[in-house]
Amino acid sequence: MAVAIDELIGLDGFSQPAFTPDGSALLCVGPGDGLMQAWRVPLDGGLPRRLSFVRNERVMQARLSPDGSQAILSVDAGGDEHAQLWLVPAAGGEARQLTDAPSVIHTFGTWTPDGKAILYAANARDPSRFDLHRMDLASGKVETLLKDGQTLSTGGVQPNGNLLPVIEDLSHFNTDISLLDLRSGERKPIRIAERTAKSMAFRWSKDGSALYFSADGERDFLGIGRYLVAHSRIDWLYAPEADVESLALAPDGRIAAVVNRDGFSRLELLSADGRPMPTAIEPGGVISEIAWSPNGGTLAYAFSTPTAGSRIRLLDVAAGTVRSVMADEPAGRLAGDLVEPELVRFASFDGVRLSGFFYRPRGAPPARGWPVAMMVHGGPEWQMKAFLRYDVQNLVEAGYAVFTPNVRGSTGYGRRYASLDDRERRMDSVRDLEVCGRWLRRQPGLDPQRMAILGESYGGFMVLSALAEQPDLWQAGVDVFGVVNFETLLRNTGPWRRDHRAAEYGDPLEDPDLMRWLSPISRAGRIKVPLFVTHGDRDPRVPKSESDQIVAFLKGRGGTVEYQELKYEGHGYLRAHNRRAAYDGIRRFLDRHLAKNE
Repeated sequence: MAVAIDELIGLDGFSQPAFTPDGSALLCVGPGDGLMQAWRVPLDGGLPRRLSFVRNERVMQARLSPDGSQAILSVDAGGDEHAQLWLVPAAGGEARQLTDAPSVIHTFGTWTPDGKAILYAANARDPSRFDLHRMDLASGKVETLLKDGQTLSTGGVQPNGNLLPVIEDLSHFNTDISLLDLRSGERKPIRIAERTAKSMAFRWSKDGSALYFSADGERDFLGIGRYLVAHSRIDWLYAPEADVESLALAPDGRIAAVVNRDGFSRLELLSADGRPMPTAIEPGGVISEIAWSPNGGTLAYAFSTPTAGSRIRLLDVAAGTVRSVMADEPAGRLAGDLVEPELVRFASFDGVRLSGFFYRPRGAPPARGWPVAMMVHGGPEWQMKAFLRYDVQNLVEAGYAVFTPNVRGSTGYGRRYASLDDRERRMDSVRDLEVCGRWLRRQPGLDPQRMAILGESYGGFMVLSALAEQPDLWQAGVDVFGVVNFETLLRNTGPWRRDHRAAEYGDPLEDPDLMRWLSPISRAGRIKVPLFVTHGDRDPRVPKSESDQIVAFLKGRGGTVEYQELKYEGHGYLRAHNRRAAYDGIRRFLDRHLAKNE
């Protein structure tokens, strides 16, 4: 059965599950009128109820109040990531806008335990820095608690106490953690490691005596630590040779942990002191969020596979059984018509082990072999996982073999692996792409003379670099809102992102020669093959001026370049008509230039 683009777009599923205090329903985010909305989903089989009717925009986040009567929604405009906060009754009703400053980002942090106020970060005073605020919901009065944070966020308020975890992501692998006393204003740092450490997923114990988290500390991978407040001490509870990407605490202290192994999730249950318990689930896909029911008997989790979009599942911990929340979710309807990938591994030029997911079209290959599309992820601190990629399945359906590699610099394989592309070593990851391309050329049933490389965001940098450095390997390229010039990127990106991105890419003020050398625009004269470029006009991360540069340069030299500019879209395409235009544009471009039908 052929799968149309519109059917793929319709596979959006549900995520961000959170139980109501009585355990009778879940608050989730899921599709509504083509954009993500907030939903209340009863667990007795009743119909879901949509809670958000805010403009014609997506809901980025939904968080229940402690008593379950209300929810905070984070809503941006046209994918610009400038979230505004709304308050909506959890049983349904009219939403009330709490913040209305379109040029300001409002990052929701947490509710106060009594549900009368919320804590959030905003960059109104200085676009490059975030201040922490408390808003009283009855009066609307706002009090500033902290100033000058970088990508500031918070954990929950300490149960029966006054401490608030304050989290500053200085870079992807450097997180500053402190505890703010909400009464005295005193701020006490928590030192995870002697060197920099990545930390995430902060959860309080029920009595507030300990703060649990996932961090790498002195290790290569993210493990589970516990900070004992009274002793100012960290105990390391669980340290697998893989990343613990999320965790949740049951009322009795048991820990649910999601562990990333080669891009697949494993759900593990641990005792309060980190001992593995018998129940573990390897569902063959990716778990993105987990939540315990109030009685600790059930775990809800958002789950996606390469052939089905995210949906919510419930694990009965005692019985070990799993069921879907909704029997007929859109996410699972076409799973049997989509293609499962193969996880492959091989060595790069210097012996570093690479891996990725390889998708072959169904049926026998044509006489010439399948044309090939290699799709490179962004970040670079990211990972291609075993979840649904609409763009991948669209190309496989069109008769392309697709490979999604995780070259050096990718996350999920340890801190050391992710650092192998830092600064002067960045082009080693581009050399990895050449190794991947030559591996593809050796695979049976593929046509080595019809190979394209695609990538979005930082992956666009990788695509342009590969086209310049490996001109004999690729016959076409696709740059999706990609990085072209590191100097102009760091000058024009959102001010709140500059320091964070400079920590990864390098600082053009401190090392301008390196930045110019790494930037694809400096080598764009070597690009000889056709290029397709697509970009949204409201992108806050990689401004459209990046794509403007490469298009103007190549056209000025008489190159073949097609430029698709999508209106009212940010960094990633949200609206169905724009996603349809992008997927269709890429597919038609590849068909034309790889002569697929010859």
